[in-house]
Amino acid sequence: MNTHTYPLTGLHCNACVKRVTQALQPLADSVAVSLSPMRVVVTGAKTEFANLQAAVSGAGKYHLMAAAQTQSPLQTSVADVAPAPTPVATSALAPPAPTSAGSSWWATYRPLLLLLAYILGASVLVQLAHGGGVQATETMRLFMAGFFLAFSFF
Repeated sequence: MNTHTYPLTGLHCNACVKRVTQALQPLADSVAVSLSPMRVVVTGAKTEFANLQAAVSGAGKYHLMAAAQTQSPLQTSVADVAPAPTPVATSALAPPAPTSAGSSWWATYRPLLLLLAYILGASVLVQLAHGGGVQATETMRLFMAGFFLAFSFF
């Protein structure tokens, strides 16, 4: 029985693996689809490569490539088992571009500071509306009530 290994593109998840496996099972004795590395190992194919490729394309946006290797199951090498390292883009390693510290700090914390100022103002106004004057303990109690109500929405 011949075993063929074909590179594959378009797989994203285990559902993709399942779709490709189900599409190829009627066409071979044994089918093994792997996500990492993306490849199909077909043992005992009952049809030509073009039909295998058509079945894979019919299962979704997947593409079976023609670079096939014929080997017996006992001849699997370490290169076939271990995935090839993926290159890392140099832009992913570059530090972020510097920004002006004042404007980015204000842009980051402005919503939080406005919310805290609104809660503090409301705490003071509630006390003034009740005519008892502003007391620190009462302001803190009302501020914490407003704080928990506001942040419970997050």
